[in-house]
This record gives sequence, C-alpha cells and structure tokens, in this order.
Amino acid sequence: MFLVLATVMLQAAPPVVQAAPPPLPPPIVSGPTPGRFGTLRPVDLQVRITSGSQVLLEEPLRLAPGGSNIRRSRSEGFAASCPPTPGTRTESLYFALSPIYEPAGTTPVNGNRARLSLNWSRPPAGACGTGTRSLQIEDPGIILEPGRTVTIDGDGDVRISIRVLDR
Repeated sequence: MFLVLATVMLQAAPPVVQAAPPPLPPPIVSGPTPGRFGTLRPVDLQVRITSGSQVLLEEPLRLAPGGSNIRRSRSEGFAASCPPTPGTRTESLYFALSPIYEPAGTTPVNGNRARLSLNWSRPPAGACGTGTRSLQIEDPGIILEPGRTVTIDGDGDVRISIRVLDR
C-alpha cells in the first residue's frame, strides 16, 4: 500500500516551472545624435583657398557625416642658386570640415552647420629663406546651404570659399 501511495503522490506533483531570464536591454550604438545632420547624406562642396593671387587649393570635396578633409604636403631642396643649406623647404596645407550635430528638439538654423579648420605652413618668401611661416583659421559654426557660397577671410590675404553644390 505504501508503494501505491508513493506512486500516486509522485504522479500528482505539479511540474516544476523555471522562469525565463529577462530580455537583454537594447544595444548601445554610437553614431550621430538624431537631429540636424543626424541623417546627413554627403554634401557636395567646391572648395577654393587662395592667398592673394596664389591658388592654394581648388577642388571638390564631399562632406561626410563624420567629417572630411584635404591634406597636401610638399618638401624639396633649396634652389641651386642658394648657398649650401641642410634640410628642405616644406609647405603643407590641411583643410577640414566637421558637421555640427544639434540635439533633436532644438530650433534648427537654416542650412546645416559645420566646423572649419585650416592650417597652412610654408617657407618664408625667397628661394633661400629658412624657417617656417604658419597660419591657422578656425571657425566653429559656418552655415552650409545649397547654392550658397561661404567666404572666410583670414590673415596673410588668405580667403576660403566654400560653395555648396545643388543636388
């Protein structure tokens, strides 16, 4: 009888239920903040940088969501007419644009804003001069609108013109 009672008790026991673990939180993904420029498609620009009548740079640039830049560098020996001088004459130019992301819900400006940076280093005037002359221009918030040209004037007669091309 004891055996029958134990068998009945085992059969009548409720099944053991295990709770499923809670779902994982959504993944954290880095990237642009939603808002202006948040869904930026590349913007086509025409960039022109001059110093007086000398054209330093003139070419198209596509502004990407993570920013875009152009870098030029040239090193060469001194002219044959110079006295023997060790080293080289070096000129470099670095131009960069980075989109500025505005938080969602803020009042947007017309067009899109971007941060501009220009660094230009060059040898002094004259074929035999030594040393370096440098110029830096930073603009923390230019407005880029289709069909509009933005012009920034800097020291040393430097002018930066950025034309936003229509799509």
